[in-house]
Amino acid sequence: MANNDKSTETVSISMPGWLIEQLDLTRKKFFRSRSDFVCEAVRRQILISMDSPDFWDSVSHKEEE
Repeated sequence: MANNDKSTETVSISMPGWLIEQLDLTRKKFFRSRSDFVCEAVRRQILISMDSPDFWDSVSHKEEE
């Protein structure tokens, strides 16, 4: 099983109020924190944006380490 790095860093972002309202309405349906929801959204966007064999190979190797 992969040994994923569990360390975290804090980042600060600015978002329009209406988007934060939508984020909160949506995340509450899934009983998740803002942080969990934003992390998942960023992860998905990166995977969509970087959809290439080389990228998937690098992700695979990171998970194996």
